[in-house]
Amino acid sequence: MKKDSMRRSIPVAIMSTAAVLQTAGTLERAHASPLIAATSHTFKGPTEDTQHGPVQVSITVKSKKIVNVKATIAPNEDGRSPFLQSRAVPVLKQEVLKAQNSKIDEVSGATETSDAYIQSLQSAIQKARKAKALK
Repeated sequence: MKKDSMRRSIPVAIMSTAAVLQTAGTLERAHASPLIAATSHTFKGPTEDTQHGPVQVSITVKSKKIVNVKATIAPNEDGRSPFLQSRAVPVLKQEVLKAQNSKIDEVSGATETSDAYIQSLQSAIQKARKAKALK
């Protein structure tokens, strides 16, 4: 068989196979699977108590990556909770998303809250790894 006729026969063979698969309904299913979006899973760490109120971290994992981090700090009467919620928590969140693990620095002025955040985060990450949702 000459090279030119072989080049022409390959596309014909592919088109014929595609036509058979289309008729059998297999082609639609074969192409549908890559279009399905990866599902995300949320894992919560335990609530860690601090003098400024309890801290709990949850992570959202998608395609084996941490895509979101949420932390709640229950208000305490000491007045530090709003500062921690508005200043320290966003910094910690960005560090986690960048590092993709719990090896992050504490936030100056929020050491105790940072420690509690990291402890809760470590537990959430362990749960995600155990579920094989995270590397």
